[in-house]
Order: sequence, then structure tokens, then C-alpha cells
Amino acid sequence: MLNETIYWSVAAIVGHRKSRTMTQKQQIENRGGLSEKPIVVLGGSSGIGLSVAQQAVAQGVTAIIASSDAHRVKQAFATLDGKAEGHTLDLSKERDIRNFFQEIGEVDHLVFTAGDTLQLNMLEATDLTKARHAFELRYWAALAAPVALFTTSRSLSIRLSLNFI
Repeated sequence: MLNETIYWSVAAIVGHRKSRTMTQKQQIENRGGLSEKPIVVLGGSSGIGLSVAQQAVAQGVTAIIASSDAHRVKQAFATLDGKAEGHTLDLSKERDIRNFFQEIGEVDHLVFTAGDTLQLNMLEATDLTKARHAFELRYWAALAAPVALFTTSRSLSIRLSLNFI
């Protein structure tokens, strides 16, 4: 049941590039639809991102995980049996994101789950520097990643759809 639930999450988050208007039911029924190209999981060193990467590897697909914490990337990589890569990536730097996608080559899926734990405080106790960093990561980096993927890919031709988790 857990693997099935994780896959459903992957289907709902990622979709498949060859099918532009699949319903969720069709995505779930299309379980064998992951291609031979890798799946990139930004924020793949823990939580939902790591679960997505583990499920992808279990399906026989190469998972490329990236996170800003090299130690967590190494720990997460150790849990991925089979085909996988681990990269340290600072998602607050657009140039680093572009270089990352140029380096890894063609991919078929992109999952963005990166984000520091939100620190919710009373308004008067809010640290605006930390709040700005959280916004930059959860919004601008989530936008910069697919833009970099589209501008560096030679064969990608799908419409952009952002889903925030």
C-alpha cells in the first residue's frame, strides 16, 4: 500500500511528458510509463523527495537527487538501490541550477520538493531575512529549475505546469 501511495503521488506530481492531458486515473493505470531517461528530484535527500527517488529506482529508473546538504545527499544516496546519482546543489543560485541541468543531460521528469522547514512565528517575531530565503527557495527556485531544464534540453517539448506541495 505504501509503494502504491508513493507512486500515486509521483503520478500526480510529475505526470508523463508524452501524455499532456491524462487524468489521475489514467496516470495511475500507466504505471509502466516511466521512460529510460532519468528522473531528477530537487530536494531528494529526505522526505517526499527521497520517497519519490526510492520509488523511481524501484521502477528501474535512474534517480538523480540534488540537495544543498552534501552529508544528507550522501546518506540518501546510500538508501537508493540500483541506478542513482547524488549531487550537491544550491538552488538559490540560478547559474548553479543551469549548470546542473547542462551537466546531467537529458531527463524525462522533474520533481521539486526542496524547501527548508517553515518557521512560522507571530508577525512581530518574524525574521524577514529567513522568510525571504524561504520564499526564494520555495518560489523562485521552483520556477528557475524548470526554466533551466527547458533552456538546456535539446528534446524536451512539453508545456510547463507548476505544482507546489
